[in-house]
Amino acid sequence: MLHASSRLLFISLCICFFVTAHSAPARATRPLLEANQALGDFTKTKSATLEDVLRNGKLGLSLETPARQAELRSQAKRFTSFKTAASFFETICNSPSAIQKDSLCLLESDRRQPRGTPERDSGIDSRVDVADIKDAKVETLTRYTLSSLGKGFGAIDSPKEFEKLTTRLTSHRTCYSSSLYVAAATKTEEFFPEANQIKIAKQLYEKAAECSNDELSMRARYRFSLLQVWQNSCEKVDNYLIAVESEPSASAYHSRARYWRHQCALKSGSKEVRVATERALMKNHPLSFHSLMINGETEQFTDLIKRQVAVNVIFRSVVRPDLNLKIAGVEALLSQGSEGWAGDYLDRISNQLTGAEPEFRLYTATLASRSNNMIAKFKILSSLFEDAPRMLQSSTLKMYFPLSYFEQVQARSKSIDPYLILSLIRQESAFNSHARSPVGARGLMQVMPATARSIASISSSRRLFDPQTNIQVGTKYFAHRLSQFNGDVGLTLAAYNAGATRVDRWVKRYEGADKVLFMDLIPFRETRDYVASILRNHYWYTRLYEKKTLSKQDRRLGS
Repeated sequence: MLHASSRLLFISLCICFFVTAHSAPARATRPLLEANQALGDFTKTKSATLEDVLRNGKLGLSLETPARQAELRSQAKRFTSFKTAASFFETICNSPSAIQKDSLCLLESDRRQPRGTPERDSGIDSRVDVADIKDAKVETLTRYTLSSLGKGFGAIDSPKEFEKLTTRLTSHRTCYSSSLYVAAATKTEEFFPEANQIKIAKQLYEKAAECSNDELSMRARYRFSLLQVWQNSCEKVDNYLIAVESEPSASAYHSRARYWRHQCALKSGSKEVRVATERALMKNHPLSFHSLMINGETEQFTDLIKRQVAVNVIFRSVVRPDLNLKIAGVEALLSQGSEGWAGDYLDRISNQLTGAEPEFRLYTATLASRSNNMIAKFKILSSLFEDAPRMLQSSTLKMYFPLSYFEQVQARSKSIDPYLILSLIRQESAFNSHARSPVGARGLMQVMPATARSIASISSSRRLFDPQTNIQVGTKYFAHRLSQFNGDVGLTLAAYNAGATRVDRWVKRYEGADKVLFMDLIPFRETRDYVASILRNHYWYTRLYEKKTLSKQDRRLGS
């Protein structure tokens, strides 16, 4: 897309899209410590303005007594003297009292605690015999997990091969596992837009919705609703999407469910539902893409950007004193120049801030920024904005949408809006120039070495960790994809994440779907979230910084 006004780009996207984590709630994972034990000699919680903390690098450590400061710095220095955190822990933290008194022992002990076992659908997680699918052995298939069934269906080449199974699943009153219904429906979608396959997929999703009330059934309700909208039929959509909205395990679909209820309300003329969904999106998902599509041009959003009241932070928590010794340890690490370790520990702490004062949580976000751990900062701020919308205003939004590497991007994105590239970098690597994905993508824009060789004749993959080289190659590749998809930003982003071949296939599969609907119909959750997040980022970048001479304060808040 040729470079033009960023605001016009967003508006054009909105027009195009209409024709188009949050992360899980944080939880406290440790019992509260006694306030005097956690605070040590810190007897009075003090505050400072956010601007003062960002400008001067102020730490709560400086408010401790000289003796306490010396003790905390000594703990941090001793920690960094060990070759590994494991050797430190085994040598120094060998008793419960040591863990409770030494800030670094407490942080390392906390880091060693499991984050929780990932949920997975019930059933046998092993290889599915494709013959069982073709022979419709439902009683056998219903024992498998969704993942195993998905792999089994991957060997199916035509709907005829599992027609016997889909007929049995849709015609029998007997209820089988949600995993089997969803796996069969997902496979059926691969044969869209054939009308009979659309009908079968909807029947399968509806059976999953009727037969169970688990997370997969919520996914089925949502998917059924999207197919109904695609077919210009909003019947049953409202009730199904209300169920999705009210289910905590379906949080990934909450803002989307409210958006599609709103769209159906526009068609039916239901003012009550339309107003209710607009308000729910503004209240519960103020920064989401789907909320922007409904509320992005309203006065409330404009007010968020214009709001520039002074924001305070507090350096210690009174209501969550169990966090104070940990934060003091992070501060001590920062004072010793150990940003890497400080960032690692803050990433763990980011999931434990529930119940703490918003001003204290904002302070931890500044520490994450100083530690160069943008992911931890984004997680802290995302949760903070959800729990305390009053903290949303210009300075905090600029922390959430930083200008890192903007000059390099601007210099190398001559034909592409630099804010769009910045939005992509935020999603791809969280501005970590050394980021490396499991499949080998590298650097800020997560460029694959093979791409760098083919598009820029760069043979050394190590060069992709250099920001300037990475941005140069990444923007060139993005421009190539943008041209391939005739300037369609949404499709280009999807192709950047999932590959152009898949996107071509999806466009044919969901023909006629408007841009937002197409984005939500994308079969890969990662790609759906990726596209929505980058378009969301772009909106906020253009609104916060466009047509401004970027001041030192803008750059400081956007660090």
